[in-house]
Amino acid sequence: MAQFPALPLWTDAYIADCSHLTFAAHGAYLSLLLLMWRTPDCRVPNDDEWIARKLRCTARAMQQQVRPVIAEFCEIQGKWIVQKRLQREWDWCKNKRQKNTNSANSRWNKDNPPCERNANAMPPSLTLSTPFKEVRSKKVTIGHSPDGFVDFWKVCPRKVAKGAAEKAWRKAAKEAAPERLIAAMKAYASATAGKDPDFIAHPATWLNQRRWEDETGKPSLAVMPKDYSQDAEHLENLKRFGVI
Repeated sequence: MAQFPALPLWTDAYIADCSHLTFAAHGAYLSLLLLMWRTPDCRVPNDDEWIARKLRCTARAMQQQVRPVIAEFCEIQGKWIVQKRLQREWDWCKNKRQKNTNSANSRWNKDNPPCERNANAMPPSLTLSTPFKEVRSKKVTIGHSPDGFVDFWKVCPRKVAKGAAEKAWRKAAKEAAPERLIAAMKAYASATAGKDPDFIAHPATWLNQRRWEDETGKPSLAVMPKDYSQDAEHLENLKRFGVI
């Protein structure tokens, strides 16, 4: 594949310089220019056999058509054949491409400064050889849960409505340390051990009512239906279970 996809051809200059050529000579010259353009450093070896093979022409055509245009329009520099005007265009394309590359890199660096959110960015203090254990997040965890909810759920005496509990946990964790919430729930679980589950608050209810602030950790009438306080039988049950 050619280094540059397009060959600048100034038709007016070409016609002015080559109007005297025959139809066959035009074909030979243009084929030679294209071959040079597609060859590294825009030059071809001064080797008839190599050129004839690349142009797919006979040795006779090489001598009668190609060699005359080489002698008229090209120069032989040591082992190479060059065309000065073609080389100037080749050098211009090369410099232009380099400028475009530098400009694109400059815009990219300006529009995308290195930052921690950049997927391709790497802190200068880290290298590919840095052990993984040295670059792990330093975020404090409790047990095996990033925010402590798993540990909280384990100690809940009544495991119902986990989704609602997790939502309430995220809200409560902003108001109290996860360790405090877990410790308070452990105390609540101990206080309600062996009691009727109907009198044990759901985890979400416990969190939404800020029950971790209870002094005793025992469930209060706040979690019971209002008519319980007006029903003698239920009041008796509450006393029997140690709730009040």
